[in-house]
Amino acid sequence: MGELLPAFERFALNGLIRPSDRILIGVSGGVDSMVLMDLFLRIQDRHGLFLAVAHVNHGLRHEESDRDERFVKEQSESRKLPFFVRRVDAKAHAEQYGLSIEEAARDLRFESLSDIARSEKMDRIALGHHLDDQAETVLLNLMRGAGLAGLCGIRALRLPVIHPLLFAAKAELLEYAASRGLTSVQDQTNFDRGLRRNWVRHELIPAMQRKAGPGVSKRIARAAQTLQETYDLIEHLAQAASADAVRRETDQIFLDIVKFFNYFKSIQIHILNGIYQDLAGAGKKLDYHEIQDIFRLACAGRSGRIRDLKGGIRVVRSGRHLIFFIQYPDFSPLPVLAGETVMVPELGGAFRSELIAEPVLTTNPLEECLDFDRVGETLQIRTFRRGDRFMPLGLKRKKKVHDFFIDEQVPVHRRTRIPLLVRGEDIVWIIGMRLDERFKITDRTSRILKVEWSP
Repeated sequence: MGELLPAFERFALNGLIRPSDRILIGVSGGVDSMVLMDLFLRIQDRHGLFLAVAHVNHGLRHEESDRDERFVKEQSESRKLPFFVRRVDAKAHAEQYGLSIEEAARDLRFESLSDIARSEKMDRIALGHHLDDQAETVLLNLMRGAGLAGLCGIRALRLPVIHPLLFAAKAELLEYAASRGLTSVQDQTNFDRGLRRNWVRHELIPAMQRKAGPGVSKRIARAAQTLQETYDLIEHLAQAASADAVRRETDQIFLDIVKFFNYFKSIQIHILNGIYQDLAGAGKKLDYHEIQDIFRLACAGRSGRIRDLKGGIRVVRSGRHLIFFIQYPDFSPLPVLAGETVMVPELGGAFRSELIAEPVLTTNPLEECLDFDRVGETLQIRTFRRGDRFMPLGLKRKKKVHDFFIDEQVPVHRRTRIPLLVRGEDIVWIIGMRLDERFKITDRTSRILKVEWSP
């Protein structure tokens, strides 16, 4: 199979790798990954590449999984390639996060390979997916009703991951392996037709080939490439649209509904997924029903209406805006002592207090001086509760904290994220906003407690 090597070299050098790159090759022990390793070794010296091998043992097939690990280790060492292994529990991960075994294994594999690549300062992570894998992925995504992104299938380049074999059919890899005398291990689960991907591989695609002739996988892969180019164009246009319609703040993202609806639907979906990824993490996507719910909220929702998305993300309608933010869990009161710094990551800051001899004059709303004899030593940090009242500095009567927030135009979703310094049931300080009149220092104050919040 003399043609595969030059084709591989051309494909890899067309933007996937650069001379002198450090490349981590993900090797399962199957024929695809063994071919990938062999091809890289054959072009290594010509392009000054540094190669290493990584294997992820998912612990799903017990003795077979350990056999695969030993095989890859021996094959790597015989070729004098650095070898790294990670053992993960895909079954436990699937149960914990409500994923299929395949999804859990994929997530843990990517996480493990990424960790190795970072620690070893590798430039690329090379995986052995080929043209037939591409066709299967597109069909699987089509069956579950995926949008344009899913129909693009596997991308040859999504840094740091590269797929240098996407141009080659499985038959070509098998022929190359035979001609080179490459050995490999076989995962018996690949023949379990109860798994959806295997059903697509062994039944659906052969049936399509019988009706449409050979080369079906190649034609599907070609369609995926065209869709990738279309997707990239839409993504480019969506970036400009997002700059116009979206405003990002430290802990929340605002979407201008009026501007949002000036764009085509495909652009709108890209904008929504971009916002979601900013909060939930790169690579995360909204599902179809979540997108439809957000559109309904934008079209007909009244101010104050909310929609919770997966990953703890909440959307609130506020006037002409949708506001996206992370919905943090309930916060339990946290004791604070004079002279100590207490980290409060749930509320995004740290609280410090100390006794001082003279009052400090400051315009910083995150610093205050209190009468220590009035507040005492038993203080806590907590968040807003319905029915809270306090006596705002300058007033001689109590006011509902709820009404205070309305007067100060604090959005509903942010009210439970503002830290309160309290003594028992008394609110001492709405941190960053207003001190309680009863705890201010006066000319009769003998001991001063300086309090400070650091975001």
